[in-house]
Amino acid sequence: MRKFASKSKAFIWGLFNQPYIPEGLAKSEGPLIMHISDTPVQIYQFIYKLAARLKPAVIIHTGDLADNHKIENQTEQIAHYEIAAKRFINGITKAAPSADLYIVAGNHDLIDAIRDFSPQPDNEEQEIELYQRKFFLRHELDIEQDKKGYYCFGHKFEPSHRETEGTVYLNGLLNINIIDAQNWKIYHLEYPYGTNEYRKMTYRRTGL
Repeated sequence: MRKFASKSKAFIWGLFNQPYIPEGLAKSEGPLIMHISDTPVQIYQFIYKLAARLKPAVIIHTGDLADNHKIENQTEQIAHYEIAAKRFINGITKAAPSADLYIVAGNHDLIDAIRDFSPQPDNEEQEIELYQRKFFLRHELDIEQDKKGYYCFGHKFEPSHRETEGTVYLNGLLNINIIDAQNWKIYHLEYPYGTNEYRKMTYRRTGL
């Protein structure tokens, strides 16, 4: 019942482009790790507001910075993508200026277009250590992994979030994932209403 009430509040707040932050997360002293993925330009302001309120220590983006521009298939949108990607990175760094930013480039990203004004992105994967725990950053994840740690990914609706034998899978396309590194509790926050339509995706359909 509590989970339903929380999702209802998040939906209502999202209609007004305002992020809903659960009470436990709002009271957290952090440090917080924020994981997002496949972000269309229409939700940038929502993401900025959330980052400004939470003040995460780390922001992880697992690809497709301007996901409404499907540049892998529509190369005529590359110029629009370049403008949007620069806008996103400038906006998120202003919203959370002290956060470390990690980017894994997706299939609708151009590394050369974002290299000059962001940390060096990797178009396949990154392995990093945060607060003495291993994090594996990928744009897409299809198979079980043998290394223990936190797997952050996006691109499509499956696999979903889950934890098994010390391995945590977090799908940033499904939710904005916030990890409280003080107690390692994970919060799955809702994206605003209409996000999948802006992505040109519908639920259970493979990412484009």
